[in-house]
Amino acid sequence: MPDAEIAILKEWVKGGAPWPDDGAIAKGPNDKFDLHARAKAHWSFQPIKRPAVPPKGNSNPIDAFLLAKLEASGLSFAPPAEKRVLLRRVYFDLIGIPPTPAEIEAFLKDDFTTGL
Repeated sequence: MPDAEIAILKEWVKGGAPWPDDGAIAKGPNDKFDLHARAKAHWSFQPIKRPAVPPKGNSNPIDAFLLAKLEASGLSFAPPAEKRVLLRRVYFDLIGIPPTPAEIEAFLKDDFTTGL
């Protein structure tokens, strides 16, 4: 620690080492700042509440919240992707390379339902 900082600490200790909570420190221009009141008002200290699900949306409540936010901005969901496009997106996102022609063909022949 630099000598100047050590000297400051020594002076503080010689002065009784006053702490802000004990009232020994003179109030300055920020004397109206109330940390406890601000902490109580902060979102992270609020009780957890279950918001009402917006009326529009799919069976998934998360989609209803997303759709409400999008519509407020004049937007909507993109249409569902075709199977070929969906497969390419998944491959690039997960492994960084496109699917092989054989993988595309197998995926297109699979008649599973995606729920999209």
